[in-house]
Amino acid sequence: MNRTEIAPGVFVNQIAGQKFKRCKISIHLVVPGSRENATELALLPHLLDRSCAAIPDPLRLSRRLFDLYGAEIASESYTAGANRVLTIGISGLKNAYALQGEDLESEYLTLACQLLFAPKLQNGVFNAAEVEIEKEKQADYLRSEMNDKRMYCLHQARRSLFKNSPMGIESSGYLEDIEAITAQSLFATYHALLATAQIEAFVVGANAEKAAQILQNAMVAIKRSPAQQAKPVAIQPPANFEYFEKPMDTVQGKLCIMCTSGSVATPRQMAIMRVATAIFGGLPTSRLFVNVREKQSLCYYCAASYAGQSGVLTIDSGVDHASRERAAKAVLHELTQMQTQLVSEQELQNATDALTNAFTGVTDNPDALENWAFNERLRGTDLSIEDFLALLQNVTREEIRTAMASFTPAVQYAITGKEEAK
Repeated sequence: MNRTEIAPGVFVNQIAGQKFKRCKISIHLVVPGSRENATELALLPHLLDRSCAAIPDPLRLSRRLFDLYGAEIASESYTAGANRVLTIGISGLKNAYALQGEDLESEYLTLACQLLFAPKLQNGVFNAAEVEIEKEKQADYLRSEMNDKRMYCLHQARRSLFKNSPMGIESSGYLEDIEAITAQSLFATYHALLATAQIEAFVVGANAEKAAQILQNAMVAIKRSPAQQAKPVAIQPPANFEYFEKPMDTVQGKLCIMCTSGSVATPRQMAIMRVATAIFGGLPTSRLFVNVREKQSLCYYCAASYAGQSGVLTIDSGVDHASRERAAKAVLHELTQMQTQLVSEQELQNATDALTNAFTGVTDNPDALENWAFNERLRGTDLSIEDFLALLQNVTREEIRTAMASFTPAVQYAITGKEEAK
């Protein structure tokens, strides 16, 4: 990957994509996360991707995408470690496949810049009616959180663990903040974002020099004072293992256990934990699946995941209410086993093979390839897929045991039945 700074805090990253028929162009704005503007930043992409000053309504925008051979827009706002990321991206056919020789790649980037840097305004701010529509949609989304009990349990466990840490800011914002948002306040937040964000443009399978010129021209009137990207903050092990319960009228209970290591993962540690997590609870051959689900029949599912930027290992499971305590003990027993004993050579080989296949597949998809490169940029490691695969294939059994031994159970959150709670 080639990375060029074209202005203070503005970078163009080129990823070769000769084997793809489609190209992908994304502009990512990265700022340190903040509780105060989290909800407004969560709303912004839903407002920006529907129109712009040059194309002022969604219908005309849809027609423009149709004219560009069915190009697709993707936008999102999310937290990444201690940072907030807002992204506008467009993917479509490469120039080589245009029937009339059109410069599609330039059109894609021009449109992305129009959406991001030249939005449709009314009296110098966002359209008030459109802001109200997006506010109501976001409020409905936040109110619906409880409908997905698995995700609700995970979110509640995370809130209980992260508390006021900058790593715990909600990606989708906060319901209690929505009413106060106005067209004026949202535009002020947007204006501040353009001024302070670190901007990372990623170009997969397209001309980076042309992209740099279009991006520079689109930003020429923006006064910039870019902020430094926030560094990740590991969640420290707690003094006590905390237990939380939420009684709900459900047939199936939910169980989430979060463990902390107290350190942010290096690239080597990330590779070790990828393998360790796969063996522990990431594969159909994993210990949680085989021992807790299959052999003991204590759960409907049981999976593990690892977040290197916070140093948190998460296990979540669907359980019968009556089996919850036994399931929790069984999960912690499997954790202890991995902390005190070496995994088998076969387990190591199975996990390494599965992960190698998965990560090799990243290079076959422009979206996955760009996601990998951008996430590496956020981590500040910039590893290629090939570099990471080399780390994966050299992970040892002792490294896995040592890595797992660094985790301390911190929070257990459960959704219980109403009758059980009584």
